[in-house]
Amino acid sequence: KEIYIWDLEAKNEKLQKKIEEEREAKKFREQILRDCIKDKQKKYNILY
Repeated sequence: KEIYIWDLEAKNEKLQKKIEEEREAKKFREQILRDCIKDKQKKYNILY
């Protein structure tokens, strides 16, 4: 069975896209976490 270069490139592109998406998702989760912490601090400051 032959493996064509463009098949490899297509697979590589898909993998690259997946990695990018996961990186974006991670950034998004971290941002939500930071906002959550800020929000908790605000609530804490209001209470005390």
